[in-house]
Amino acid sequence: ENVEYSTKTELDSHDFRFSLRPKIKQKIGKVARLTNSFFYQPCCDDFSNYYLRNVTKLDFKITRVFHLGVDFEYDYRSMLPGPIYKHNDVYMDFNMKLVL
Repeated sequence: ENVEYSTKTELDSHDFRFSLRPKIKQKIGKVARLTNSFFYQPCCDDFSNYYLRNVTKLDFKITRVFHLGVDFEYDYRSMLPGPIYKHNDVYMDFNMKLVL
């Protein structure tokens, strides 16, 4: 992921990051599946500056080709890139899939 909040002349050593992304999948019976993905991205030289994202998905198999799901996402930034940003955001999404 590459996010650029400033010009190249304003970049400093805080822009270099690494990431850790564990993911867990669990089947619940024959019709449901729970997936959780966790994303942690700290700055290499300042671990107090980090970005977290947790995405939890629950999918239900209604028929062989029709699936319903709900996604819950939580994002958190310890340090904000500008005054218009918030520390955390929460999203919820409902989806339908046709599997052919």
